[in-house]
Amino acid sequence: MLYGTIGSLHYHSNITQAKKPVATGIHGISDHLLDTPWPKVVSAENAFRQTVGVDVPHVGALFDLLRYRRTAEMFDLRDTGLPLERERQFVSIFIQGADYGTRCSTVIMVRNDGHVLFEERTFHPVEAVARRFEFMTAT
Repeated sequence: MLYGTIGSLHYHSNITQAKKPVATGIHGISDHLLDTPWPKVVSAENAFRQTVGVDVPHVGALFDLLRYRRTAEMFDLRDTGLPLERERQFVSIFIQGADYGTRCSTVIMVRNDGHVLFEERTFHPVEAVARRFEFMTAT
């Protein structure tokens, strides 16, 4: 869970019960702890660096990044104890399977002036609902 304010963001894990501040920078999280260097997390962090390094990213470009499907051949599979077919399925940033997959993707953008854009897209099994909220943070 991520929580806090723009100037003081924190992370809490229900796995380790760790509560810690999040340092400035780019961080990734998947089905484990913050900054676990799984290949898809590292790949997504690198793609995000490229996307935001050029200009202020468009929301659509960020959702494109989150919907990217990579094949298992692109990565060394980790032995997590799951069957090989599941391991192959889980290497992708966006997972689409018959009985398991990405449920939603969320983009939150906060400008220096306090304007917040929160957009979430849910999938079941294809994009079904998009929610978008924009507001100003309290000063």
